Amino acid sequence: LPWELGRQAGSAGTLTFGVSLNDSKQHSPMWGSLIVKRVDGTQAEFDSSASTSVDWTYWNTKSQNAFVEYTHELAKGWEAKATYNFRHNEENTKLLYAYTNGGGLNADNTGLYGWPYHAATTTNNRLFDLSVSGMFDAMGRSHSTMFGVSRSTQTTSTDLFSPPAEQMYLPLPAFPYEGDAYAEPTWGDRTFDRSGEQTLTRLYGVVRLSLSEKLKTILGVNAIKLEREGSSSYGNAANAVNYPDTKKTTPYAGLTYDITPDVMGYVSYSTIFQNQDQTDANKNYLDPVKGKNVEVGVKSEWLNKQLLTTFAVFSAKQEGLATFGGTITGSASANRIAVRVEGTIAAMLTGAKNGAGVGVADQIAHAFVALNTPGSFPLTMGAYSAILGFF
Repeated sequence: LPWELGRQAGSAGTLTFGVSLNDSKQHSPMWGSLIVKRVDGTQAEFDSSASTSVDWTYWNTKSQNAFVEYTHELAKGWEAKATYNFRHNEENTKLLYAYTNGGGLNADNTGLYGWPYHAATTTNNRLFDLSVSGMFDAMGRSHSTMFGVSRSTQTTSTDLFSPPAEQMYLPLPAFPYEGDAYAEPTWGDRTFDRSGEQTLTRLYGVVRLSLSEKLKTILGVNAIKLEREGSSSYGNAANAVNYPDTKKTTPYAGLTYDITPDVMGYVSYSTIFQNQDQTDANKNYLDPVKGKNVEVGVKSEWLNKQLLTTFAVFSAKQEGLATFGGTITGSASANRIAVRVEGTIAAMLTGAKNGAGVGVADQIAHAFVALNTPGSFPLTMGAYSAILGFF
């Protein structure tokens, strides 16, 4: 249920605010993914409607969103904008996670075990952003720039309803099974499980320079400070883990050239800086992933701008990426630990594919292809580089 209202604030300002309410109820949702690998190494095949869920499961979500934005014209072609967003989210879930203790399914599709889960999670997000953008002339040409500062805070708290131990991790019948394959457990009282908070402060700036009628460049930078405390968002470590504040400045750059009025070539470079939720054996969070991303491509419009095609080659190098290193025992439940991997992952996003075999980067690229044309592409290439290389 969205609602928005804008109002002129004086001769140079505009005030806009709005709220939205959402109440979503999902019956019998699948938690996780299908197990398609068999113990003999072959791949199982199931109907597209197959699900590991059962009848008593649900995933209900309520959210309230509110924002207020003020835009002020500073001068011709220049404006300042201040935005505040607040989001309150409540999740109430009963889920069943199906997994294997060995290397996969047996030949008769048995080998699955059920992990029943009942939780209530509350999340609050607050974001404040202040930016200035505008046009300027230099070297006989018009250019554009934008710079600003933002600060976002997220707090999360999760309570659990734990069932008796004898009703946990029971074997499931051969898959696919019926909706009553795993009886609903007798849930215990609501108890606190974990909470966490993170604050991200960000300084950013980007400039689009018109070097010639055909050649344009984008130069940008993001400087961040990430502060975290409490458990990770996935609860894979205790609340007492150590997570020092993280500071990093990451640049990105892009260059476009109009080969013809309908064909444009481009190249982009960005650095990678991605925080991780995984911890080591001492329950300390791993350092963020660092690396570089380079992309070269060509975009072309056809049939009087009715068809847009793109071809791109890119490579990503990442260092410090977490991999499974064992479990931490001695607590109510075993927690997975991870180790850092030093090295290179070339074109990693091309290897990560969805169920249809489409690469993650290919999906991102297609989204930008759908949104951009050679005329508008330079304006958003900085954001594209930031998505692939920064967050």
